[in-house]
Amino acid sequence: LLQEFSTKMDNVEVACCMFEVVIIGGGISGLSAASRLMSHGMENFTLLEARDRLGGRMYTRSVDGLNLDLGAQWIHGGSAGNTLFNYAAKKKLLGDNVLRQEDPQPTYLLSDSRSMSTADLEKVWELYEGFEDGSAFSPKVLQGVLQGGNFYDLMVEEAIENINNSEDSFLHNVEDIKNALDSSRIFLEILNGEELKKTNFELIDELPEIPGGDVILPMGTRSIIDELAYDVGLNKLELGAKVEKIELDDDYVTVSYDDGGMKKKVTTKHVISTLPLGVLQKKSVEIIPGLGDEKETIIQNLNAGRVSKIFLIFNETFWIKGEGNVAFAHSAEEMEEGRKNKDWRTSVFFIHEFHGVDNALIMWVPGDAAEIVDNLDDDEIL
Repeated sequence: LLQEFSTKMDNVEVACCMFEVVIIGGGISGLSAASRLMSHGMENFTLLEARDRLGGRMYTRSVDGLNLDLGAQWIHGGSAGNTLFNYAAKKKLLGDNVLRQEDPQPTYLLSDSRSMSTADLEKVWELYEGFEDGSAFSPKVLQGVLQGGNFYDLMVEEAIENINNSEDSFLHNVEDIKNALDSSRIFLEILNGEELKKTNFELIDELPEIPGGDVILPMGTRSIIDELAYDVGLNKLELGAKVEKIELDDDYVTVSYDDGGMKKKVTTKHVISTLPLGVLQKKSVEIIPGLGDEKETIIQNLNAGRVSKIFLIFNETFWIKGEGNVAFAHSAEEMEEGRKNKDWRTSVFFIHEFHGVDNALIMWVPGDAAEIVDNLDDDEIL
């Protein structure tokens, strides 16, 4: 009888508390909002997180004693102008000396296993910097874009044309440079979080860059999440609380959620929602009244981006430190063939070292290839 009673109670709707604020989502945004409320003396709030952990895309896993960040990996901008950097420094999360990830200067390997010459490599990096910072958006390239051309292809085409017309063209293997520039598109896709065909070229390099380089957190990004959770107080954080409905009436907001099979409700004056874009697009959470046609259209048209990283962990380091950075100069034809055959390997631009983990390398994969990789197990990847 007790078991039967317990089973029937699993789905009973329980009306809970009245809060001044309910925060939905326990990632960096939700925890930061909670911390900000606390700093202003507002403690009558609760935070609901659907998963059994905090952090969202800031997720550190310990593997064989190594701290591997599966999502965010660095603090971009290690200077006083960065609130996150200041917080990490205040909480002594940066170690005795601030460590910064060095920009990898890889050796380019061509499809026939040759390495690019030093002169060609220097030319590639010189040209790519113009691609990345926008200085290569010449009037000719922009005109081609207005006529429906792909801005990256147009930049490569003009760069190769300029080399061929230059007095020092005899110093370069133009085909090798073209293949390296074609494959460097993948690097730009990684930086922008999506394949260029799904990226507005006007937004390339538009985000302001905070000086200070990419700062490494010795214990992973989890250390920031743990500190924020401690600041807020674990008693204000409810994990495994999957929000199902947010309903606004004239006076209050009612938030309905599932807590391990138990249906619960809380009422509040204010809701801070940090629901992920994917959740909003799938309409997994019912919002009453709706957000309106304009906002719904914007949400559906937004692209969250797709980039995956693969950690290669070895029993021992077999490369010379500082020389484990390799880029692959696939030709445009090879990459197109890979896309047709759903071969994710032609979407790997480079493998590089990362500071603090001597026996591991990282590969980055953007776009459709990232989705393919995410559905493979380790053996299939290897």
